Amino acid sequence: MLNPAEFLDEGNSASLIADHLGLTGAAAWRVETASSTGAAALQSACLAILSGRYETVLVLGGEKESQQSTSDVTARLARMIDRSERQMGATMVALAALVSEYYRRQRGIGDAEWEDLRGRIAVKNRGNGAHNPYAQFRRPITLAHHAASRFVSTPLRLFDCGPISDGATAMLLTSRRAPHRIAGLGHATDTQALSRRRSMISFEANRRAARAAYRMAGAGPGDGPLIVDLDSTICEVHGKQKQAAGYGYTRVLGYHPLLATRAGTGEVLFARMRRGSANTARGIVRFVDELAANLARAGALGPLTVRADSGFWSWKLCDRLDAHGIAWSITVRLHANMKAAIAAIDDEAWADIDYTIGGEAQVAETTYTAGRGAKARTVRLVVRRTRLTDTAQRRLWPDWRHHAFITSDHDIDM
Repeated sequence: MLNPAEFLDEGNSASLIADHLGLTGAAAWRVETASSTGAAALQSACLAILSGRYETVLVLGGEKESQQSTSDVTARLARMIDRSERQMGATMVALAALVSEYYRRQRGIGDAEWEDLRGRIAVKNRGNGAHNPYAQFRRPITLAHHAASRFVSTPLRLFDCGPISDGATAMLLTSRRAPHRIAGLGHATDTQALSRRRSMISFEANRRAARAAYRMAGAGPGDGPLIVDLDSTICEVHGKQKQAAGYGYTRVLGYHPLLATRAGTGEVLFARMRRGSANTARGIVRFVDELAANLARAGALGPLTVRADSGFWSWKLCDRLDAHGIAWSITVRLHANMKAAIAAIDDEAWADIDYTIGGEAQVAETTYTAGRGAKARTVRLVVRRTRLTDTAQRRLWPDWRHHAFITSDHDIDM
């Protein structure tokens, strides 16, 4: 429980609950780690079972704040943050607002867009609550409701913040065979003072805990190479009043989310919803920032490579991937300068590769230079060309067709 002595004026809560449940004599203990108390209690129970000392452990989590005034709850929660920051007037909400604003500025998000993004999160959360009979608030809200709500700590509004609430949950853990299994656990800490952390928007404790959980489960990307494919997809909807649904290049009403999937398995590593009318590359640079952070938190320690089609090709994307230390291979559009670079490849440079029956394929590489003077940059250009070999078909399509991509990887085996 989250500090029952502070909120309930009750001590020794573990024994109190065991007594109330008719479990007098059973071992009972309380775990408290501020906002992560629930996760810490779960881990404590798992470790007790893994030690062999216990076969079954009941984990209870509870919180009761509603009998306190807002100012009292705020003051009590503030006692869990660093003393020096508390003495400067910081509260939990104020620190969350500071992180929010810092993230917005670091990512170059405008005020209006940031307001809209937060509003959509609030609308989604309240919409989920409307379908949950146990939710504290079951009335959905709109973006207008969010925008009209008062500021609690700029830029966070009332609907951005968690309410003062009561609630409880329970979980029974056992070493016996059960339908669900906990494969991995992780727990870590960071400096209590936000001001002393290496980054205000990248939480090192989360990364360490994730790595520990993945190691324990024998899962996660580990230190092997990881190839990630960037793409977008169309999610069709049939209600014309669906918020943010629109028509894009496919002329299908729906949404146009971004996706990052693991090559070879198709696992979705990251996704971001977008309006249906969004351009293919809209928001891709910020998406890569968030993808890189997620992969780091998941414990991806090996070399990373991102692949993308020509809809995402931009030097801004290449530069951002370089900044994250991520290799890239991106299909390019065949504009005049690109066609000239391909045409300049010597015939002797083309090498035959396997292709379908009725056709032939060759591959070659060269360099492509964009820009001039101090802004000029030269990248590796790999080109595949194909054509039909069937005599009748070749009369209709006699020319080579080219597919080209630029890459930062100089170790690709040609």
